Amino acid sequence: MKNESTQNGFTLIELLVVIGIVGVLATVMLAVLGTTRKQSIDTAIKQTLSGTKNQAELYYYNNANSYSNVCASGAVSLIGATRSIYLQVADAAKKAGIAIASVKVNPVGGGAYNQVTCNDSSAAWAAEVPLSTSKSGAPVMLCVDSAGKLKQESVVLGVGAVICQ
Repeated sequence: MKNESTQNGFTLIELLVVIGIVGVLATVMLAVLGTTRKQSIDTAIKQTLSGTKNQAELYYYNNANSYSNVCASGAVSLIGATRSIYLQVADAAKKAGIAIASVKVNPVGGGAYNQVTCNDSSAAWAAEVPLSTSKSGAPVMLCVDSAGKLKQESVVLGVGAVICQ
């Protein structure tokens, strides 16, 4: 009689190899998902800001052909009760993960890489929101203005600037 031992199952080395492969795949997937998430946030910001152009034009025509206070919170046009673009800019800030308190209207020091800025004058306006890759020393901003521009920039709005670079 022969003593044959047949083992059913996996060896320790086989299990460790499988666990290692699963770990590498999980790491790759998390990196891809993180990038995709940032891109979707940036797309949502762009979509929100693209609507500000139309709102600002309505405000302009119902405000005696003036953009004055188009960025102000709670501002309403002289005729027709058209609201300012503040709520849309604040919504873009929220999508960027920035507190509404960081939405600056005509800031004395100009824009910053980590704040939402909206400047207006009677003749023009511009608003910018930082995108997910924006950081100190290397801002990445999405800017929209009364000239119809909606573009990504590597500079922040200067003091009183009402045109995207």
